[in-house]
Amino acid sequence: MKPAVRAVALAASALEWALATWAGLMMFALLGASAMGVYDRYVQQLSWGAFDQWARMALLGLVFSALPVAIRRGEAIRLHLLESRLGPVGRRRLHAVFDACVIGVCLVYLSTARPMIQVGSAQGVMGTPLDYGAVYAAAMVCFAAIALFRAEALVQRWNSPLEEQ
Repeated sequence: MKPAVRAVALAASALEWALATWAGLMMFALLGASAMGVYDRYVQQLSWGAFDQWARMALLGLVFSALPVAIRRGEAIRLHLLESRLGPVGRRRLHAVFDACVIGVCLVYLSTARPMIQVGSAQGVMGTPLDYGAVYAAAMVCFAAIALFRAEALVQRWNSPLEEQ
């Protein structure tokens, strides 16, 4: 394997591990906030509520961290009917076009992420110390990870023989 391909694969693996760990933490936060919300509503009224807001933020964190991991592991939406009609060269080209389109969409989002984060930083989430800038920053990390993972797949596809596809 070429050094550049190995470096991209290593960076992608480290990022995947970090995102999967964060997704696990967000799952526990979501479960905790949901359980505390039930406790707050039906058992005892707590003065430091806003559990529904915490649960929403944890859910967003879970989605934005788990989506790139799922895409890297091959759980993306695919056109199986179209792929089944193509030969190996056609499938390889279709995957390359798909990867290029996904990378393009991610780059468009990333090009507008900074102003979105700045605007969101001025909009607080009621009952929490968080603001919507955190949501947009999480989306930015998600799109950057997806772009990296699709670039990794594209580079590996270019550097592998056709028979391995």
